Amino acid sequence: MKMSMNTEKEDSKIGYTTFFSLKGGVGKTSLASAISLELSFINQPVPVITNDPISPLEDLLGIENAMLIQQGKEIPNSFEKDEDVIIDLGGFVDERSIPVLEKAKTIIVPTLGSFLSLSGLVGTLKEVERFNKNIIIVLNKADKKEEDGILLFIKEKGNYPIFSVKTSKCFENIHYQKKSVAQMMVEQPLRRRSYDGVSKQIWAIINHLKEN
Repeated sequence: MKMSMNTEKEDSKIGYTTFFSLKGGVGKTSLASAISLELSFINQPVPVITNDPISPLEDLLGIENAMLIQQGKEIPNSFEKDEDVIIDLGGFVDERSIPVLEKAKTIIVPTLGSFLSLSGLVGTLKEVERFNKNIIIVLNKADKKEEDGILLFIKEKGNYPIFSVKTSKCFENIHYQKKSVAQMMVEQPLRRRSYDGVSKQIWAIINHLKEN
Protein backbone atom coordinates (compact mmCIF):
# COMPACT_ATOMS: atom_id res chain seq x y z
CA MET A 1 0.00 0.00 0.00
CA LYS A 2 1.36 3.40 -0.96
CA MET A 3 1.39 6.16 1.60
CA SER A 4 0.67 9.71 0.53
CA MET A 5 2.53 12.35 2.51
CA ASN A 6 0.70 15.14 0.67
CA THR A 7 -3.01 14.47 0.36
CA GLU A 8 -4.07 18.07 -0.24
CA LYS A 9 -1.77 18.81 -3.16
CA GLU A 10 -1.39 15.51 -4.97
CA ASP A 11 -2.69 16.87 -8.29
CA SER A 12 -0.60 20.05 -8.35
CA LYS A 13 2.79 20.32 -10.01
CA ILE A 14 6.25 21.25 -8.82
CA GLY A 15 6.98 22.85 -12.20
CA TYR A 16 10.34 23.42 -13.87
CA THR A 17 12.78 23.05 -10.95
CA THR A 18 16.55 23.47 -11.17
CA PHE A 19 19.16 22.50 -8.58
CA PHE A 20 22.32 24.59 -8.78
CA SER A 21 25.35 25.51 -6.70
CA LEU A 22 28.86 26.65 -7.56
CA LYS A 23 30.05 24.57 -4.58
CA GLY A 24 30.28 20.84 -5.10
CA GLY A 25 29.29 18.23 -2.54
CA VAL A 26 26.35 20.14 -1.04
CA GLY A 27 23.73 17.51 -1.91
CA LYS A 28 22.15 18.69 -5.16
CA THR A 29 21.82 15.21 -6.63
CA SER A 30 20.74 13.56 -3.37
CA LEU A 31 17.98 16.11 -2.84
CA ALA A 32 16.89 16.04 -6.49
CA SER A 33 16.64 12.26 -6.47
CA ALA A 34 14.88 12.22 -3.07
CA ILE A 35 12.19 14.58 -4.39
CA SER A 36 11.80 12.61 -7.63
CA LEU A 37 11.45 9.31 -5.76
CA GLU A 38 8.88 10.75 -3.34
CA LEU A 39 6.73 11.95 -6.22
CA SER A 40 7.11 8.68 -8.11
CA PHE A 41 5.91 6.83 -5.02
CA ILE A 42 2.58 8.69 -5.18
CA ASN A 43 2.33 8.15 -8.97
CA GLN A 44 3.54 11.63 -9.93
CA PRO A 45 6.82 10.77 -11.64
CA VAL A 46 9.10 13.72 -12.40
CA PRO A 47 12.10 13.18 -14.70
CA VAL A 48 15.52 14.41 -13.64
CA ILE A 49 18.04 15.69 -16.20
CA THR A 50 21.69 16.34 -15.37
CA ASN A 51 24.76 17.55 -17.24
CA ASP A 52 27.03 15.68 -14.81
CA PRO A 53 28.46 12.80 -16.89
CA ILE A 54 29.26 10.69 -13.81
CA SER A 55 25.92 11.19 -12.06
CA PRO A 56 24.29 8.11 -10.43
CA LEU A 57 20.80 9.27 -11.43
CA GLU A 58 20.16 6.77 -14.24
CA ASP A 59 21.07 3.88 -11.96
CA LEU A 60 19.03 5.29 -9.08
CA LEU A 61 15.90 6.44 -10.91
CA GLY A 62 15.99 4.26 -14.03
CA ILE A 63 16.50 5.45 -17.59
CA GLU A 64 12.78 6.18 -17.89
CA ASN A 65 13.06 8.87 -15.18
CA ALA A 66 16.62 10.14 -15.60
CA MET A 67 18.69 11.55 -18.46
CA LEU A 68 22.43 12.22 -18.44
CA ILE A 69 23.52 14.91 -20.91
CA GLN A 70 27.03 14.29 -22.17
CA GLN A 71 29.63 17.04 -22.39
CA GLY A 72 29.03 19.27 -25.39
CA LYS A 73 25.40 18.19 -25.81
CA GLU A 74 22.58 20.67 -25.31
CA ILE A 75 20.37 20.43 -22.23
CA PRO A 76 16.71 20.03 -23.31
CA ASN A 77 15.01 23.34 -22.69
CA SER A 78 11.63 23.11 -24.37
CA PHE A 79 9.86 22.75 -21.01
CA GLU A 80 7.38 25.34 -19.81
CA LYS A 81 7.51 26.71 -16.24
CA ASP A 82 4.51 24.62 -15.17
CA GLU A 83 5.90 21.34 -16.55
CA ASP A 84 7.23 18.86 -14.01
CA VAL A 85 10.94 18.39 -14.58
CA ILE A 86 14.04 18.62 -12.38
CA ILE A 87 17.36 19.80 -13.81
CA ASP A 88 20.43 18.93 -11.72
CA LEU A 89 23.08 21.34 -13.04
CA GLY A 90 26.78 20.88 -12.53
CA GLY A 91 28.59 23.50 -10.47
CA PHE A 92 29.44 25.94 -13.22
CA VAL A 93 27.69 28.43 -15.49
CA ASP A 94 28.15 27.96 -19.22
CA GLU A 95 26.19 28.54 -22.41
CA ARG A 96 24.15 25.38 -21.81
CA SER A 97 23.13 26.23 -18.26
CA ILE A 98 22.17 29.90 -18.69
CA PRO A 99 18.89 29.18 -20.58
CA VAL A 100 17.98 26.62 -17.88
CA LEU A 101 18.55 29.13 -15.09
CA GLU A 102 16.58 31.79 -16.95
CA LYS A 103 13.58 29.59 -17.66
CA ALA A 104 13.25 27.66 -14.39
CA LYS A 105 10.18 28.24 -12.27
CA THR A 106 12.27 27.67 -9.12
CA ILE A 107 16.00 27.34 -8.50
CA ILE A 108 17.00 25.34 -5.43
CA VAL A 109 20.40 26.20 -4.00
CA PRO A 110 21.57 23.67 -1.38
CA THR A 111 24.30 24.46 1.11
CA LEU A 112 26.03 22.83 4.03
CA GLY A 113 26.80 24.71 7.23
CA SER A 114 30.57 24.86 6.75
CA PHE A 115 32.41 28.10 6.05
CA LEU A 116 33.40 26.98 2.54
CA SER A 117 29.86 25.92 1.68
CA LEU A 118 28.36 29.16 2.96
CA SER A 119 30.94 31.14 0.99
CA GLY A 120 29.92 29.11 -2.05
CA LEU A 121 26.28 29.89 -1.29
CA VAL A 122 26.95 33.64 -1.33
CA GLY A 123 28.74 33.36 -4.67
CA THR A 124 26.00 31.17 -6.10
CA LEU A 125 23.25 33.58 -5.11
CA LYS A 126 25.06 36.47 -6.80
CA GLU A 127 25.53 34.40 -9.97
CA VAL A 128 22.00 32.99 -10.13
CA GLU A 129 20.30 36.32 -9.46
CA ARG A 130 21.69 37.58 -12.77
CA PHE A 131 19.31 35.18 -14.52
CA ASN A 132 16.48 34.34 -12.12
CA LYS A 133 15.41 35.57 -8.68
CA ASN A 134 13.00 32.71 -7.92
CA ILE A 135 15.39 31.02 -5.51
CA ILE A 136 14.96 28.84 -2.46
CA ILE A 137 17.80 27.73 -0.18
CA VAL A 138 18.12 24.33 1.46
CA LEU A 139 20.42 23.99 4.46
CA ASN A 140 21.41 20.37 3.99
CA LYS A 141 22.70 18.04 6.71
CA ALA A 142 21.69 20.63 9.28
CA ASP A 143 23.37 20.34 12.68
CA LYS A 144 20.74 21.20 15.28
CA LYS A 145 23.28 22.84 17.57
CA GLU A 146 24.48 25.24 14.89
CA GLU A 147 21.32 25.56 12.80
CA ASP A 148 19.97 28.80 14.30
CA GLY A 149 23.21 30.69 13.73
CA ILE A 150 23.58 29.39 10.19
CA LEU A 151 19.99 30.27 9.32
CA LEU A 152 20.54 33.78 10.67
CA PHE A 153 23.60 34.15 8.43
CA ILE A 154 21.63 32.97 5.40
CA LYS A 155 18.70 35.29 6.14
CA GLU A 156 21.08 38.23 6.09
CA LYS A 157 21.91 37.46 2.44
CA GLY A 158 18.40 38.07 1.13
CA ASN A 159 14.72 37.38 1.49
CA TYR A 160 14.76 33.79 0.27
CA PRO A 161 12.57 30.90 1.44
CA ILE A 162 14.86 28.64 3.50
CA PHE A 163 14.39 24.95 4.32
CA SER A 164 16.46 22.67 6.52
CA VAL A 165 17.10 18.97 5.94
CA LYS A 166 18.82 17.16 8.78
CA THR A 167 21.54 14.56 8.52
CA SER A 168 20.06 11.09 8.14
CA LYS A 169 21.07 7.59 7.15
CA CYS A 170 18.00 7.56 4.90
CA PHE A 171 19.82 9.41 2.10
CA GLU A 172 22.44 6.67 1.93
CA ASN A 173 19.69 4.07 1.94
CA ILE A 174 17.85 5.88 -0.87
CA HIS A 175 20.84 5.10 -3.07
CA TYR A 176 21.30 1.54 -1.80
CA GLN A 177 17.63 0.56 -1.98
CA LYS A 178 16.53 2.88 -4.83
CA LYS A 179 13.40 3.72 -2.87
CA SER A 180 11.85 6.92 -1.55
CA VAL A 181 11.89 7.74 2.14
CA ALA A 182 8.12 7.20 2.22
CA GLN A 183 8.42 3.77 0.63
CA MET A 184 11.11 2.69 3.07
CA MET A 185 8.93 3.86 5.95
CA VAL A 186 6.01 1.76 4.67
CA GLU A 187 8.05 -1.36 3.91
CA GLN A 188 10.30 -1.12 6.98
CA PRO A 189 8.13 0.16 9.86
CA LEU A 190 11.06 0.17 12.28
CA ARG A 191 12.56 3.04 10.26
CA ARG A 192 9.42 5.14 10.49
CA ARG A 193 10.34 6.97 13.67
CA SER A 194 13.91 7.81 12.61
CA TYR A 195 12.94 8.81 9.06
CA ASP A 196 9.76 10.74 9.86
CA GLY A 197 11.52 14.06 10.45
CA VAL A 198 13.40 13.94 7.16
CA SER A 199 10.26 12.88 5.31
CA LYS A 200 8.44 15.96 6.60
CA GLN A 201 11.35 18.19 5.63
CA ILE A 202 11.45 16.81 2.08
CA TRP A 203 7.70 17.27 1.77
CA ALA A 204 7.94 20.85 3.03
CA ILE A 205 10.14 21.57 -0.01
CA ILE A 206 7.81 19.70 -2.37
CA ASN A 207 4.75 21.52 -1.04
CA HIS A 208 6.48 24.88 -1.47
CA LEU A 209 7.27 24.01 -5.09
CA LYS A 210 3.66 23.03 -5.68
CA GLU A 211 2.23 26.14 -4.07
CA ASN A 212 4.42 28.70 -5.81
